[in-house]
Amino acid sequence: MSASKKAGGETTGIWRRAVGGLLRFLYPPRCPFCGDVTGDCVRACTACLGEIPIIRPPLCPVCGAGKERCSCRGTKHACSGCVGAVYYEGKGAFAARRFKFQCGTETAEFLGGMLAAAVVREYGEDSFDLVTAVPLHRSSRRRRGANPSELLARQIAHRLETPYEPLLIKAVRTPPQRSLAASQRAGNVLGVFVPVAGADLSGKRILLVDDIRTTGATLDECARTLRLYGAAEVRGAAFAVATRKREKGRGQHG
Repeated sequence: MSASKKAGGETTGIWRRAVGGLLRFLYPPRCPFCGDVTGDCVRACTACLGEIPIIRPPLCPVCGAGKERCSCRGTKHACSGCVGAVYYEGKGAFAARRFKFQCGTETAEFLGGMLAAAVVREYGEDSFDLVTAVPLHRSSRRRRGANPSELLARQIAHRLETPYEPLLIKAVRTPPQRSLAASQRAGNVLGVFVPVAGADLSGKRILLVDDIRTTGATLDECARTLRLYGAAEVRGAAFAVATRKREKGRGQHG
């Protein structure tokens, strides 16, 4: 390497470190679960460690909640199972909502790592041919700058050493699921997803990733489309899983 090229490389490295330092000063890493500054990397701060509503096994294989908190009573879904990292409540809900609207690469690495650990624990490392994500409508993606489900899915694919592929398009813009009653959500997403042109789904075992699972309607509609176009099996994973309160007198069912 010539002296001029070496000097140029060193100058570029200095500028990159300077820019990186400035960005960290302006946008310091924060705890995903409370928003407090954490120092030199994204991680859960000490104050949050004991308050994160982590989903612990044994899990209901249908909805992804712990069996002691499952309220789905084994309802059948097109998406054949789900796993989650945290419950959609308290600090878990804070992290999920913040990530949904303020997607960041370092936060995706941290939260994706949490979800990947649950996927490996419940499904194993060699259970899938492809990893994909619940898509956003192009207008929503443009407004947010990124799809949080895709960022999580790419992290999981990397950890599983399994290809990530965008397999679905959200062809119709719909009201946000969070704005609707649970009984309206399945109808809101009915028929709005289509496969990416040229996607080879035949016989594939697919891991479908979402950021938040509430009723499971979105995961189900995506899974139904993937299976209609040839997928052999579609299983779900969501960073945060919501649970409904049981009625008094109802027993537990996983």
